[in-house]
Amino acid sequence: MDFYSQIPSFQSFSDISKTENYQPVPDSAWVLLTDIRGSTQAIKEGRYRHVNTIGASCIAAVRNALARKEIAYVFGGDGASFVISEDDKEKALAALLAVKKMSEDNFQLELRVGAVPVNAIRSAGGDILIAKYELVKGQFLAAFRGGGLSLADALIKQNSKYLVESVGEQKKPNLEGLSCRWEPLFSQNGSMVSLLVQSSEPVDLNVYSDVIEQIQKVVGASLGTLNPVQVTNMRLKWVPPSGSIEASVKGTKFLYLLSRLRVLFASLFVKLLVVTNIPLGTFRGDRYVRETSANADYKKFDDMLRLVLDCSDAQFEKIISYLENLRAQKKIFYGFQKSSSALMTCMVFSSVDDHVHFVDGADGGYALAARVLKAQKAI
Repeated sequence: MDFYSQIPSFQSFSDISKTENYQPVPDSAWVLLTDIRGSTQAIKEGRYRHVNTIGASCIAAVRNALARKEIAYVFGGDGASFVISEDDKEKALAALLAVKKMSEDNFQLELRVGAVPVNAIRSAGGDILIAKYELVKGQFLAAFRGGGLSLADALIKQNSKYLVESVGEQKKPNLEGLSCRWEPLFSQNGSMVSLLVQSSEPVDLNVYSDVIEQIQKVVGASLGTLNPVQVTNMRLKWVPPSGSIEASVKGTKFLYLLSRLRVLFASLFVKLLVVTNIPLGTFRGDRYVRETSANADYKKFDDMLRLVLDCSDAQFEKIISYLENLRAQKKIFYGFQKSSSALMTCMVFSSVDDHVHFVDGADGGYALAARVLKAQKAI
């Protein structure tokens, strides 16, 4: 049963707090989770771009394995979460296990893959409800509430039966459409802030609309003005800094040089189309750059508010002061990480109507912000 495609969408991001936008997923559905073990050490070694790319690879591999149909997922920086129908589970897991092997072989990073049935989550006292936010016309991001994703993560850590290990020979993952050719996006206002906000009362979603409203008051405009992906800070190089990473993701240790050449020529071709704005079929460079900004997933929701914002120092101080006041009232927990730039990894199946761009702060982003939030909850 393809439950996700049947969910009606909403267009205003602040409506993530409206319970009527959420629908319970079937008991037969599955939660699939991935994350990088040892991501903290990888961050210390300056390898967060590797971590991000593997997280985005999970999404590209699953979508390719499922014939690129709409699926419910969220990119979390050092991994990804999915809610998948029973019919799609085996193909999705095979794709994730292929990414796991690629990650270990080519990057020496261990990808944890877990699978928990929704009925087990509900038996343990959690729930999963999904809404569908229309990022732009025809392009959707899933939003999750009910505490089920966090509970699934806890169950995987508590019980090894929910961990999925490689069995037999793993095929190479199909990562067609995945690319990471944009240079780091440098802040134009002061700092790129990766921000997580979680209500201390899971059933209370109103706090999230309040936080969004307050941030917009601080800025004096919509969240879009803090979008870290802007036409003015997007840069392509013929030899992209992350080209070697893309080559390693898509190639093998034995075919790395061939993969590297393919990335270089593809990067040169795209750069020429963007710079010259020469149309190629339906592709127009100027339109694609504008749409990349609009299709960036810098704001999303999965039992917590996830934002990457390009803030001035004054805006940042006001936002954190407001959040700290809410925390002191025991209404929320929050975590943040500041950087001079953000990273963007792209999943482009069609430059016209099927592309989304995963955004995270550089130097640790969501992964380090999550550690701050967890430390608050432990107090």
